[in-house]
Amino acid sequence: MRKPIAATLRPQFTWLILLLLSIGAARLLAGHYLTGVHDERLRGLDDARQANQRMLRDLTDIDTAALRYQLTGDPAYLEAFRAGSADYPVARSAALRAAPDDRTRVLVRDQDQAAQRWLAQVALPISALPAGRPGVDADRSARGKDLFDAILTANTAVTAAVEDTQKTTTAAYRRTGRVLEAALALLSLLPALIAVRVYRSVRRLLTPPRAPLDEPATIAPFGEPAVHDLDVPTGRGRIAGADLGAGALPDHVHRP
Repeated sequence: MRKPIAATLRPQFTWLILLLLSIGAARLLAGHYLTGVHDERLRGLDDARQANQRMLRDLTDIDTAALRYQLTGDPAYLEAFRAGSADYPVARSAALRAAPDDRTRVLVRDQDQAAQRWLAQVALPISALPAGRPGVDADRSARGKDLFDAILTANTAVTAAVEDTQKTTTAAYRRTGRVLEAALALLSLLPALIAVRVYRSVRRLLTPPRAPLDEPATIAPFGEPAVHDLDVPTGRGRIAGADLGAGALPDHVHRP
């Protein structure tokens, strides 16, 4: 006796639904995780970029204040000098902390070394001049320009390193996304296989069974009716499934 169609197909439909839900959940969770990791990485790179800009901004404020104090001797410009000098170590620490890799961290230290040379040889000696007495020194100014250009070069190198890291991060994110999509596409073949199995099961269950034959058919010679269990001596038998009485034999059967 065949099982009911619902009882036969229920497990297969259950597995099909569970697999579809699992693939959808995996796609959603994996995509959310990858996007979150990528966004967090980009935020870290933005922090490194801003910290590097902050270092240059502080050094630029110091340079501007020193130049104006050197030209005018006005002690008011020393306030901006001191503010930039106080904030610079904080910006340097933030840049080192936000550096995305060792290469960028080394470049930040190189920039700081260039800044320390400029501060020691140019900016600090200018700030130590007596107020109200301009102290223009052509050699010092030329040396200061070269040293500050080295700072600008180092700062640009840090920015380029951060940009390279961002490009690498974005490329890795896209590559991982493509691999994930390929894996989920392969998993999507499983529901198709289950659907084919369900189709075959439905087709098998809806096909009516063939009725069994009670006895094998007797193939008669061409042009002659089939005779089953004919009792010729008594004159009784069945011809093609019909009962025959005495004297009712067909023409081709002769009495003995």
